[in-house]
Amino acid sequence: MVVVSATDDGRWSAREQATLPAVGENLRTVPWSCPAPIEAVFLLGGRDVGTWPACCDWKREWGYNDNFKGRDVVQEFERWRQAQHPLYSGDSVAVAGGWHFHWPDDDWLEPVDDELVLGTLDSEPYLDVWKDRRGYEIRPRTS
Repeated sequence: MVVVSATDDGRWSAREQATLPAVGENLRTVPWSCPAPIEAVFLLGGRDVGTWPACCDWKREWGYNDNFKGRDVVQEFERWRQAQHPLYSGDSVAVAGGWHFHWPDDDWLEPVDDELVLGTLDSEPYLDVWKDRRGYEIRPRTS
């Protein structure tokens, strides 16, 4: 388990801990599973999946944008995927694990080899806790 906390100098830190202290509002956990975003399908899908972008004159590492010829299928897939994601439920404040999002001003490929440990959903700045080969890192983001 990772505990995220503010430091005295206004920064954020993350550390591993066996249990969370019982403070503040009680939170409940709900198991969830959500399909990978289309960027992950394109990049990491099997050989058969990889032929689909290629048939549309598209490279897997380009991810998705409106220039993709199969955008109708992608948009339908994304509506189906979003219906299953806690971000769109309206009552979730954070997710533990799962796929990261492709936010408007980021490069989805950049953290693809890192593990998303925790992401907040309820207010800015949103905080994502990532684990990579160096340890834990908190990456704030705004919409």
